[in-house]
Amino acid sequence: MEEQWETDAKEANQEALRQIRRHVPVNVRGLSEAALSRNPSPNGMNLPKTMAKKFKRTNVLMLLRVNPSAIERMHPSSLENIRVTGLTLTERRALHAHLQPLGIAWSRNKTLDATIERRWSWYSRLRSNFQESLAVYNRHLTQYGPPNDHPYATRENPSAGCPLIGKQCPVRADKAMDYSGDYGWTEEAEYEEYGGGHDVVGNRNDPKAKAMQQPDLNDPNAKAMQQLELSKERRANERAGILKKHYKGVLYVAKANGSCEQMDEAVDRMERALTSWIKSSITKTEFTNDDTDMQVACFTNALNGLKLVVLHLAARSGMKTHGKRSAGDDGPDRRSALECGLAEEVFEYAATIFAYIKDRMDVLQVKDSRVSKTMEFLEDLLDQLHGRNVTSLGRLGVDRPERSRKPKTVLEIQEDIKNGLIQQEGSSSLDDSWVVV
Repeated sequence: MEEQWETDAKEANQEALRQIRRHVPVNVRGLSEAALSRNPSPNGMNLPKTMAKKFKRTNVLMLLRVNPSAIERMHPSSLENIRVTGLTLTERRALHAHLQPLGIAWSRNKTLDATIERRWSWYSRLRSNFQESLAVYNRHLTQYGPPNDHPYATRENPSAGCPLIGKQCPVRADKAMDYSGDYGWTEEAEYEEYGGGHDVVGNRNDPKAKAMQQPDLNDPNAKAMQQLELSKERRANERAGILKKHYKGVLYVAKANGSCEQMDEAVDRMERALTSWIKSSITKTEFTNDDTDMQVACFTNALNGLKLVVLHLAARSGMKTHGKRSAGDDGPDRRSALECGLAEEVFEYAATIFAYIKDRMDVLQVKDSRVSKTMEFLEDLLDQLHGRNVTSLGRLGVDRPERSRKPKTVLEIQEDIKNGLIQQEGSSSLDDSWVVV
């Protein structure tokens, strides 16, 4: 059965690998995020900033330019600390095609050595998540049609096709990062090597690698990006150390670390969305009906994205999130204090988002049942999650951990915009991915 699944998926997986490699320079790990989008590709095009950001922040994708023989020798902790959140189905396909031979070898030898078993566990999680994503995608296509013939429901005709909004639809979620183009980089299995040794993601000890990773001193954005990446890497390593003291087993630590990353990203996206909305409300003096509809659509997309995150956090806390729920259905909360503290940050900033949306809907004099019902659902679920956070921290006998950040309030964002400290980036339509792994 497993062999048949591999055979059925093989052709599409290999095509996904070729597609993504056409967007990834061989020396990707030696380039900053800014350099990736600024430097012309071999055919003279510039990589979109969103794609450059994806490669550097979801850095598991850089393994596509790492020789499998080097990956095979990587320490398990290096693999476990690679960021894997927010992968599209196409990206999962490509990674599976690249890593599958290693998975076979690790599976065969996992009983011989504890480090091989950890590598196998890491690969197995990636493979399992890919299988689940592919199954959901295929079921969706069976119900609503293939990507090239995938109609969507409308208010006028709600039964016309796919009813899912934004990236809730697996087809749209996969196209959030479009790899159908060609930026001229080789699609072949070409890898960068340093000084006789194979390239390894995260290897900062190689002198040549260090030299290549130095930011352009004349580019403050590149320097800032590199500092941000280093800060995130340090934070991930610190958290891994904390989580290892709470959990028994590598798998639990990896899942908890992934959940922490998702909470970080959720607060980041909420703050970016809020900034974009406030910027629009300040700079746009008149709103047409189309503008109002767009604003409501933005709120809907943001709330639906947040809903996926909150459901994930609720499930992590032991709450039953599927089917009819009654007293006693919830399981024990086994989360660490670190996770409870970050969940509190999501709870608090979500309240800021909800308050802004309600006020803005009043100003625009518009009502939307989907927005109001989704907010009501999220407020109830987050209140319950808050209660479990407080209870779990009390059970662990610790205070709430220090906040990881201080997101800006509505008033602070308004002041920054008025003082010219914030430049509008991107669209208020919240194209940013809210995918939860």
